[in-house]
Amino acid sequence: KLKPKIRSYRKILGNGGVKLEKMIENALKKGDIASVSYHSNLLEHEDENKFKSDHHESVITGSVDICGTTYYALRNSWGKKQCMVSSLFTKIARGPVFCNDNGDYMVRKDHFLKGAFGATVIEN
Repeated sequence: KLKPKIRSYRKILGNGGVKLEKMIENALKKGDIASVSYHSNLLEHEDENKFKSDHHESVITGSVDICGTTYYALRNSWGKKQCMVSSLFTKIARGPVFCNDNGDYMVRKDHFLKGAFGATVIEN
C-alpha cells in the first residue's frame, strides 16, 4: 500500500517566504507533487500592492531557467486554453508571466513568491 506523506505550510508574516521557497524547490527536485496557494490576480499584476486578498490553488509542474531567470510552470485549473485566452485580455506576456505551449502559466519565481502564501506537498 502506498502511504504518501503530506506536508502543508502557510506563510503568515515575516520571513516565511524563505521556508515556502525551500519547500517548493525541494518538492520539484524530488519529483513530489506541489500545490501552491496564491493571490489569483498575481497572474495579471506586477505590483504586489494590487494583489487581491483572495486565493487560488495550482499545481507547480516544474521550473525552468530562461536567460538566467527562474520561472515556475503553473498548471491552471481552468484548462489549457484559459492561459492563452487570458493573455489576450490581460496582456500578461509583457510582465513577469507568460503562457507556454502546454497552456501553463510561466511565472517568474521572484514575482510568484511575493503573491504566494502556502504550499502543500505530497511526497512520493
